[in-house]
Amino acid sequence: TSAPSSSSTSSGGGGGGGVTLNKTEQAIDFSLGKELYETTIVLDRLKNDSISITNNEKTEKTFKIEILVINDIISFDNKNIKFAPGETKTLEFRVHAPEKPGIYAGKIIVSSGTTKKEIFVTINVKTEKNLFDITLTIPKFMKVINVGETFYIQLDLLQMGLKEKADVTLNYIIKDFNGGVYFTESETIAVTDQKTLRKEFETKDLPPGDYVIGTELVYADGVAVSSSNFKIKERLSLGKEQIIMIGLILLIVLVSVIILLAIKRYKKLESQLIIE
Repeated sequence: TSAPSSSSTSSGGGGGGGVTLNKTEQAIDFSLGKELYETTIVLDRLKNDSISITNNEKTEKTFKIEILVINDIISFDNKNIKFAPGETKTLEFRVHAPEKPGIYAGKIIVSSGTTKKEIFVTINVKTEKNLFDITLTIPKFMKVINVGETFYIQLDLLQMGLKEKADVTLNYIIKDFNGGVYFTESETIAVTDQKTLRKEFETKDLPPGDYVIGTELVYADGVAVSSSNFKIKERLSLGKEQIIMIGLILLIVLVSVIILLAIKRYKKLESQLIIE
């Protein structure tokens, strides 16, 4: 989301995507019940779910709901809702599974005035026939990484029903929550009963931001899907002022150590002279 050219933006706090506000207007205090929303749904099915919003202000506020990228999958009956001071409401929405299996990502944007908060949304769509199950896991310490770092996922594949050798195709995809696709790859493997895989991914071509990585397990009679989200942050960069400040601090520490050593040596010599 972008603010008008006459305003400036800031990020942080609240929903998954942080807050965007106009510099000339006061931020409106509200909170969302969740920062991330992920669900798995069968092809062409419909399911109901909800989010909660709390108006933390002391006056009545109107909140607006917008859907980014996945507006044909998620729908709200009412997208403009008035909240009394301190009121919390649960807003129901519907998830309409599309006609094609896969991993769909987008945002639910909640705003009041010029203050906006975002919920990152991932919809995993699978076929009804359930001959395989797949679970994708990112280690917790790799959920937030620096630009250019490599991370890995673990895939646990489980064959349902008959335990016989079968060739399956794994389709990998990395996308952001704004509709961008950054990586796709496929491989074919053989599975009997169950299998655990570990696969590494480089992030040198990915800018800082929030992403979802997903895997489609394609077999003869259907598709199973799983996904997980991760974040890439910028490496800490030091400006000229910070470098000068760090240099001064190191110089002060070095001088202090030299003075302490000199004092210690002086006291040692003084004690030797007294003994003599």
